[in-house]
Amino acid sequence: MFIGFIYTPAEMESDQKGGAKAVVVNPGQESKGDSKKKFLVSGALVLVIAAIAGGVWYVLQEPTFDDLGNGELTAPQQDLTAQDADSVTPTEMPIDKSEVRIGVFNGTGVAGEAAYLRGILEELDYEDIETDNADESNYQETHVFFSDFITQSLRDELVRELEDIYTVVRVTSGDAGSVDIRIITGPRRNITPSPTIAPSPTVQEATESATTN
Repeated sequence: MFIGFIYTPAEMESDQKGGAKAVVVNPGQESKGDSKKKFLVSGALVLVIAAIAGGVWYVLQEPTFDDLGNGELTAPQQDLTAQDADSVTPTEMPIDKSEVRIGVFNGTGVAGEAAYLRGILEELDYEDIETDNADESNYQETHVFFSDFITQSLRDELVRELEDIYTVVRVTSGDAGSVDIRIITGPRRNITPSPTIAPSPTVQEATESATTN
């Protein structure tokens, strides 16, 4: 639509003399420009808000990029508490059984009991074994003493073997004397110990005893 002004002859003459020019104005042109500016500003605000929200969401995520080159996701590192450290089981160092010193002491008064157990231990690959009589000969339980050198796995293996042989097995740690494992034997399972009978004196010994008295 063309909108203009109607000039009278006098006005046209005045315009020509004074050099004034008529300007044609479209009333709808200014309102459309304002709407376009408002639309652009609103769109820019939406983009800024979306960018801020996306950045906050990214920071709050638990996984972190450990290596931006390969894009591998790793969980955040967690500090090991004192309770967790106590729950960690240390790895046992293997022990050569040939280096373990064992002392077997007969506590029953029955001849051959220490030698019998030595044979059992040799079957378990122990080599350094000494035998002797205990300080007493009336032990009713088998006592086992382990030094700190012996690992828990070796203790469990030996105790299981002794429990299959003897009626009662008592275990003590940290007091094995001059050896790594000290064993004082007690009664064996399903065996009634026979008392040791002292030999009868000979005629010569009886005569010498009578002469002395």
